[in-house]
Formats: sequence, C-alpha cells, structure tokens
Amino acid sequence: MSKANQILLERANDLTFIKYFTQFFNLSLNIFKWEDTGEIESRFIERTLIENGYCFVYSDPDYGLVCMPCTLVGLNIYNEPTQIQITSPLISKTLNASDGVLIYNNYTKTGLMPIIINYVDRLTEIETTINTNIYLQKIPYIFLADKKTEKSIREVASQVTNNEPVIVVKATLAENLQNITLNTNFVADKLLKLKQQIENEFLTFIGLNNNSQADKKERMLVDEINVNNDYINRNVDILYNARELACEKINEKFGVNWKVVRQNNMSESLYKEVDSDGGEANG
Repeated sequence: MSKANQILLERANDLTFIKYFTQFFNLSLNIFKWEDTGEIESRFIERTLIENGYCFVYSDPDYGLVCMPCTLVGLNIYNEPTQIQITSPLISKTLNASDGVLIYNNYTKTGLMPIIINYVDRLTEIETTINTNIYLQKIPYIFLADKKTEKSIREVASQVTNNEPVIVVKATLAENLQNITLNTNFVADKLLKLKQQIENEFLTFIGLNNNSQADKKERMLVDEINVNNDYINRNVDILYNARELACEKINEKFGVNWKVVRQNNMSESLYKEVDSDGGEANG
C-alpha cells in the first residue's frame, strides 16, 4: 500500500470514529435537561457528569452558585467523600463536602464516557471492515510482480478502485500477469446488520426507543415491546434518580428551584399480534 493510501485509510478510520463519537456524545448530552439553574447551562452540567461521573454545586464568594468538576477526597463510613477538590481552570480550592451538594451521574459515581467510547470503537471497527470487504470485491486478488511490472500493476489496481470504465494495459503485461485469488466472501450485508444491532443497543442504553429499527418481516408482540420499553425506562431511571436526588438537596440547601427533566422520545405506539382473522389490532 502506498503512503498516500495509508494516510487516507488512517484518516477514514479517524473520521469514522469522530462521526460516531460526535453522534453518541450529543445524544448522551440530551438525555436530560436542567431548568431554572440560572447562568449554569444544562449542557455544562451534563457534560461534566458524562465525562467525570460527578460535579459539585456550592456558593462561591466570587462567582455565586456554581457547578464545578471536581475530585473526591477522603471517605466517611458510608464511602461518601469528606472533601471536594475543585478542578476548574479558574477555581482551585478544597472544600468540605458539607459546603455544597454532589451531583452523581449514577449511584456508582461513574461517567458514560468509557461506555460511549466502547460502542464507538466497535462500530468504527465494523464500518471499516465493511468498507474493506466492499473494496476487496473490486480486486479480490494478490498480484505477483517484479520491479519491472510493479508500477504498471499498481496503476491498473488504482484504476479499478477508482471505477475507471476502460482500462488499457500493455499486451506483454496482460500475457505475463499472475495473481492469487483471495476468495473474499461478501459479508458486508451481515456486518451492516451487526452494526445496526450494536447501535440499537447503545440507543436502548441511553433511553431512546429503537423499535423502528426492528426487522420489518417480523411483527413484535406487545409484550415484547413492553419489556423493551421497561428496560429503556430502567436505564434512564438509573441516571435520572441520581440527578433528581441532587436537585432536592440543592433546592433545600440553597433555596433555589432547580429541576431536571427527561428528554427521551419513547414512542407510545405498540404493535399487537396479528388476529386469528388476519387483522391487526392497534394498542
């Protein structure tokens, strides 16, 4: 592979990763919306929780009520931190945990970033494999060459991959051309289904209904959809409950009225099993 093609391949892999990471990160940032938080943006709170797993709300003498990324220091008998180290570029101080309220992303105090990256890595690997599999359908051979024929063979291969309608080669090259067949099976269609399954798995994890992605040849029973919807709700509740608890503590401690609301778009329509007379009942 030429240096130029190697660079293009690496760039394609990077762009695929960036595409999925940007998509999944933005979806995760919009699971919840914080309201009545003054100058503190909902986006900042959610980004801090997704990246770090927690943040600290307190009244700063210079900036007023703030929500800052932090490091947890020390533990009490219930494994809760006793001190908070603020890690903002403009604020560096250590506070007692009782000086404010910690917002946790979930009850395990972990962010979503490792999970996002795991799904993005898997999808990037599958998509690049799909592209390679399609590419090999054009030239499913290894060509044997010497110093005299290598350049000509590379030029022919480049013309094939660039979809040139007519390729002209010297007769001597065609007569002496030798190749090894790779017998590359076309598996891009199977990999595409796998990619969709993994993507749907992530959407379920962050609370987005993806029944619309189900195979249209099979109708999902209402009980199956209810089970899926319950799992989606449980995933969101894990994150929501930690935020709601923090809201209650913040409002009580600082006399404000912070709110956090879900923003998932679960569909209320359910498909039912086909009736015995061939009809279909709607829920």
